[in-house]
Amino acid sequence: MFLLDGSALGTDTAAPFTCRWDTTSASLGAHELTAVAYDELGRTATTSVIVVVERADLEVIWRTPVEGQTVSGLLNEPNANCEALVTASAGVDRVEFRLDGALLNTERSAPYSCLWDTTQSANGTYVLEAKAFDLDGRSASVAINVGVANAQVIGTEYYVSSSTGNDQNDGLALGRAWKTMAKVNSITFSPGDVVHFSGTIDDQPIGNPGRGTSAAPIVFVGDGPFDGRARIRGIALTNAEHLVFRNFEASGTAQYPNVVTARSTSAGRVQFVRFERLYIHDATEGVVAYTPRDSDLTFVDSDIRGMDQNGVLLGDEAGDRFTFIRGSIKDTGRRNPGYGVHGVYPSGGHGHLFDGVEFGDNANGWSLSIRRGNITVRNCRFRNQKMINNCNEDEGTTNPYTGSPSHHLTYWIYRNLFVGTVAGSTSIYQSNNNDHGVDDPQNTWLIFNNTFVDSVLNFGSARPSSPAIPGQLTTGYFADTYDIYLRNNLFVGGRVSVSPIRGSHVHALSHNGWWSLAPQGSHSVTSDPQLDAANTVTSPAYRDAGTAVISPLATMVPDFSDPMGYRGAAPDIGHSER
Repeated sequence: MFLLDGSALGTDTAAPFTCRWDTTSASLGAHELTAVAYDELGRTATTSVIVVVERADLEVIWRTPVEGQTVSGLLNEPNANCEALVTASAGVDRVEFRLDGALLNTERSAPYSCLWDTTQSANGTYVLEAKAFDLDGRSASVAINVGVANAQVIGTEYYVSSSTGNDQNDGLALGRAWKTMAKVNSITFSPGDVVHFSGTIDDQPIGNPGRGTSAAPIVFVGDGPFDGRARIRGIALTNAEHLVFRNFEASGTAQYPNVVTARSTSAGRVQFVRFERLYIHDATEGVVAYTPRDSDLTFVDSDIRGMDQNGVLLGDEAGDRFTFIRGSIKDTGRRNPGYGVHGVYPSGGHGHLFDGVEFGDNANGWSLSIRRGNITVRNCRFRNQKMINNCNEDEGTTNPYTGSPSHHLTYWIYRNLFVGTVAGSTSIYQSNNNDHGVDDPQNTWLIFNNTFVDSVLNFGSARPSSPAIPGQLTTGYFADTYDIYLRNNLFVGGRVSVSPIRGSHVHALSHNGWWSLAPQGSHSVTSDPQLDAANTVTSPAYRDAGTAVISPLATMVPDFSDPMGYRGAAPDIGHSER
């Protein structure tokens, strides 16, 4: 028998006598390991040793899944089915999860969980890797082989046609298609069902079609004939999960002024809904989410045009994780209702993502106006007079509608292009001029690898009218209590204003390029980036470099904490970082 600190660890009845001990579950330090032998007469002999359990400086192990395990459905933190355990003597900076080498997600706090919807992967074997980085820049990784085996749910296919349909048909073939959305809305569909639409079916919006699953969503798809889309009146959801809407065009009317709405009720919620290749135009508002139970809404390759007010409104009570990938949001805010209206107005929720979106032409507000919640903006293109504004309210307590924190927020802004369209255009503006909750919300801006052309980046009190050069300080609206990191950005033909700090906060400008700053392009600190027609940097000096090479005379504040994880590397300057 083997004992660990006096407690049974295991037994073995045949030589060689061994036991199994998983030291990763043991506390650090000294432990007594004892072996007790028994002979056939019941006599015993005992020997003990003292062993010391230590951890590697940086260690990663998979808690779940394990090598060779078969998985299915959604792997994420709430389901507690995809987690890595990390120990780091220097502290953990982040953990990256990769699937066959492709990044799934990055986590910066425990529990370190991957986010993988296995239903989007074919059944088979995959390599799942967890790679941890510590605060000293070291990394360690562990990869396992896992199998995916999702049940192949075969749903029913239905058809709707405005030209040949009849609601008396069974809808099970194109020649037996239904005709109206009223008929569609009278049906509760099942997981895996697919509904095809052809023509213009606009007697009413699509309502609640039922509930799919992560492995078998309910799919609505337009089959044309309008640029591959079908025309509908809109989408109005109050109780729906795991749906996909693909290839639709919709506009607003007096009866249905907003095109896509999510308004969960006490009877259910709206979540895990994906919208692909939608064209939303000429309405009061394009997309509106109202309640905390409206979450995990994703738009891909969709375009929003011609909104009288907001292109996307995430209301004060909106839920988390709104995502917009590629596509565009333009020509919004056409009518002034007496308050600001924007391309996107995330007034509630957390964890929103805008990736690869083209913003522009907002008439009575900002392309993106952040009010509450963490947000990531990456790979986007802004062309407007007013691009990103932050007026974060209620940071001192919690969002009064959802109960989620409104402080200690992080705004990730990276690999974007900002181009001003008129004199005095503003790329990023920190305002917070009312209802700010507390003096020190402890929020953070991480702004790196962007290109700013002919625009003002303003963390000061007002748009600067005097010439600004790198590091110019002015007083500001609460920017003095925000940590602000500006790194590896390129500023061309604009101005920069950053307020002084208060207390222990950090304002760090590091490895940026400064060319032809206002006024009249008379302030250039670094060499010419040689922008092409798409405002992409072509100068070799800006590749794999940094201001130490391209601007030997620049005086910058070193970014010692390095929250972006460059770890001493020298990435490109500007939004075209490879």
